[in-house]
This record gives sequence, C-alpha cells and structure tokens, in this order.
Amino acid sequence: MNFDQSALLATVIFLGGVLSTVTGGGLSMIVIVIGSIFIDVRAAIVLDLYILIANQSAKTFFFHAFTRWDVVGWSVLLGIPFAFIGSWCLFLLPIDIVQRVVAVIATLFISLRLFSFVPRLRCTRLRLIFIGAVSGFLSGATGNGAIVRKPLFSAMGLSKEVMLGTTAFLSLIMTIPRLPAYAIHTPWSMSYVVFLCIAAGLLFLSAWIGKYILRYITPYIFDTLLNVIILLGALRLLLS
Repeated sequence: MNFDQSALLATVIFLGGVLSTVTGGGLSMIVIVIGSIFIDVRAAIVLDLYILIANQSAKTFFFHAFTRWDVVGWSVLLGIPFAFIGSWCLFLLPIDIVQRVVAVIATLFISLRLFSFVPRLRCTRLRLIFIGAVSGFLSGATGNGAIVRKPLFSAMGLSKEVMLGTTAFLSLIMTIPRLPAYAIHTPWSMSYVVFLCIAAGLLFLSAWIGKYILRYITPYIFDTLLNVIILLGALRLLLS
C-alpha cells in the first residue's frame, strides 16, 4: 500500500474502532472489506489479525470488569484447537463454500430474531463449547468467527457491557492459535510494522471514545446496531 492508501485505511480503522466499541463488533469485517480493495483478501485477513489483537486488547483494558469468565473458559475449550486448524485451512483450502454457508446461517438467524421467532437461549456449558468450536474454526479460516459467536451470545441475554468485555477477551485468546499460520504469510517490512503501531494507538483512542459514547446507547439501540453489523458482515461473505 502507498501512503495515501495507508492513511485512508488508518482513518477507517479508527472510525471502525469507535463503531465496534459502541455496537460490540464489526471492525474485522470493515478491515477485511476495505483492506481487500488495496490488497488481496487473504492478505487483508492476515492484516486484520494484528488489528484485532490491538482492538480487543483495548476493549479488554476498558471493559475487563464486565467479563464473564465462565463463558470465556468453556468457549475456548475447543475454540483454541479449532482456531488453529481453521488458520491453516485459510491457506490450504478454498473458503468460498464456508463463507457462503456462514453468510446464509447468519442472515437467517438475524431475520428470525427481527421477527421474534428465535427464543432466548440458555447459557449452558454444551452450547458454549459448541459456539467456541464453530467460531474458533471460522475465525481461523475466514477471519469472521464473531459472526456466529455474537448473535448467539446476544440471544443468551448478555448485556452490552458484558458482551463487550466477554467477547473482547475471548477474541483476544482466539488470536493466539492463529498466529503461527498467519505470521508465516505476513509481508513483514518496516512500513508494515509502523502501520500496525499507529493503528494500535488509534484503536486504544477509539475504544476510549467508544466507552463514553456507549453509556448513551440504550439496550434496544445496541441490539439493533449489532444485528445490522452482523447482517452486513453476512452479506460481505455472501458476495465475496
């Protein structure tokens, strides 16, 4: 990327960081979509991993007091090994079919929720283990594990602060098993590292700003914005 493209992407990352703090997610989808304009989609997914680490670290710093540690613990039980497997599948297998299946499921889920056909889910250990495994694999293979995790956690009735604190720390842990495969395919250079450092600083600032905006967002607005973000992400996967 040249300087103008890097500056544009950094601005998008900052604004996306504020949005993801207010809505509970969406930055990864924004980074991958905008990033793929300048670089290929796999490289955009790799870039998103490092952006995700900075973004979720910032959210964890500001919202760690709201983290549901039981949800995190059961979700990572199979989430970590499946994220490791998925990360290698990204570079070894075509992901078109996986992307479209996830997009259809997510779109159907949001549609049912909007028409009140989906009941609230109980937060059980078995469900958390299953969610962790599926979202872990998808996070490694497509960079979009949250598209499954967030709607299901929302259906379990997690409040906006608990959702942010829990998903931030969980997402941060899920990046660890993806690092070996992604690091090998990273186009390392001094400009790349400088860009990541600047992006990390912007994301901590955006999380701080988003934290104060969040207190003025009602649960209904939060849930609506979250559904819109998930739906847009599903459409992105379907059309990519």
